[in-house]
This record gives sequence, C-alpha cells and structure tokens, in this order.
Amino acid sequence: MKRKWWIAPALVLILILSGCVQGNVGVKINKDGSGETSFRIGVDENASGRFSGRTDGLVETAKAELTQRGYEVSDYTSGGYTGFEASKSFEDIQEMDVLPASGVVSDGAQDIPVDTTVEEGFFTRTYAIVAEVDLGESVSIPGAARLIGDRIDLTFTLDLPVKPKSHNADDVDGNVLTWNLDALEENRIMVEIAVPNIKNIAITAGAAIVLIVLFFVFLRRRKRLSR
Repeated sequence: MKRKWWIAPALVLILILSGCVQGNVGVKINKDGSGETSFRIGVDENASGRFSGRTDGLVETAKAELTQRGYEVSDYTSGGYTGFEASKSFEDIQEMDVLPASGVVSDGAQDIPVDTTVEEGFFTRTYAIVAEVDLGESVSIPGAARLIGDRIDLTFTLDLPVKPKSHNADDVDGNVLTWNLDALEENRIMVEIAVPNIKNIAITAGAAIVLIVLFFVFLRRRKRLSR
C-alpha cells in the first residue's frame, strides 16, 4: 500500500533565516503494528534570538495546527539548540503519517511516496517500507534546498520491535536504525522486518507438544508389548 509523507516548506523558511539547524523525524513500531511518529526541529539558540521576531508567528501557527490534528507538541532546549517536538500514535503502520497535509505545515508541498506492504505468513508477518525522499523537490521555495544544504543536520530514525531482515540505514544501535538525510540529493530509505505471529507459533508449539506426548505413549506401549 502506498502512503505519503510531507515536508513543510513554511518551516524551511525558518531554516534559511536561522542558520544551523538540527532535525529528526522518528517512527517507532511495536510488534502489533501500532506505534508512534515524531519529529523534532531546533535551531542554534544564538541564531534563534536574532530572528525570533520573523519566525515566532509561523512556528506558533504550525504548532497550533499540529495540536489540532492530534499531535502532542512541546518546546525543548538542549545542547545549544532550541525548538519544538511533536508526536502522534497510530494503530496500524499503514495508516501512519509524519506531518499532516494542510495549512501552514504543508501549503505548496510536494508529496513524497512511501510504499508500505504487509505480507502475511503463518509464522511471521513481514513489513516492507521503501521511500524515495528528495528534499530539494519537496520545497516549494526555488533554490531553498541549496541554500540550507550545508546548514542542516537532518536524520530519520526508525525504532523497530525486532532486528530487521534488511535495511540501508547509515547507523544501527540495536533495533534502532538511523538515516542521515541529504538536503541536496535524493535519499532512498529501505527496511524490511519480520514480526513473529505469536498466536500461530503457540498453536504450532502446542500441536508439537501433543505429538511428542503421543509419540512417547506409543513408544512405551510398544516397549511393553515387546516384553
């Protein structure tokens, strides 16, 4: 199934004005297919102070819209950066979104296709996610990506319930995968995970135990008859 995420061109303007920027988009997936999407965007505290008058209204409007759409939004200051972070839970991986597609957060945005497929197996359920993310084409401001390319540190983090079958992440910490995104190049994100089907495994294990018991009984009876 094809899903779409959005980049926020209005927030890109903040990046251009504010200089050095750190951002992270995160997805946490649980074993049952539910999870949480989140993102954090922060600018250098010194630069933020110089340009706060130009960006405060835009940031507050974006935060208000995110809150209306079910995101939990909060401010943060850490490591010399200040900004805000937002998170939202989802019940099914095929219904998740990273940013809502309307208003200040997405006006003029170009959608980015994300293919999410689920293959049902008897012992496992396999999720495959492939995305082609071109930040330059996703920004509606001409030349904006090139202006911020060397000033932005943007990452995508995926927290999985199990070790992935395959992926092309730049960094791995246990079941947490991280991709370093390039503002000037197309970024391909690929990951495939297989989650155990606990119910069917339990049924199979139970049946196997029954067979073992029956086989043991059969051997005992055969041994008695041989006497």
